[in-house]
Amino acid sequence: MSAPAFSLLIVEDDPDFRETCARWMARKGHSVATAANGHEALELCDRRTFDVAVVDMNMPGLTGLEVLDRMKTAQSETEVIILTGQGTIESAVNAMKLGACDYLSKPFPMDELEQRCLMAWDRSRLQRENRQLRAILERSQDRKSTRLNSSHTVISYAVFCLKKK
Repeated sequence: MSAPAFSLLIVEDDPDFRETCARWMARKGHSVATAANGHEALELCDRRTFDVAVVDMNMPGLTGLEVLDRMKTAQSETEVIILTGQGTIESAVNAMKLGACDYLSKPFPMDELEQRCLMAWDRSRLQRENRQLRAILERSQDRKSTRLNSSHTVISYAVFCLKKK
């Protein structure tokens, strides 16, 4: 059984690593877009929505944390995984505070990256489903409240009419 497909954005300044990740994920059936830097990534995000973004921490121009911050501001539903070659506890904590769902140190096996992306995608899907169910519940409660208010008005009028007699 194959894993479900998700849309993925890979943001990595190392062209060999970026293309290796992209080819591997595409062969696994995922829809993959790539960006060589943070500005390219944000332009792609303006044009479409991604389920998951894998963003390198250390890039020229915008850092991975700056890209994460801007993506979370613009597209809160995209789950972001931060990659780094020089991981520290402090940088991992900062990434999580800014909204990253995961943090992965290079090097790593490609199947581990896919598993982390699947978990991020599943988390995003569950959060979206939760929001949709809450909205349905709120609408249902609003209708019940409206019917209750309407029933209260009818009963009040009936009591008023009975008192008049």
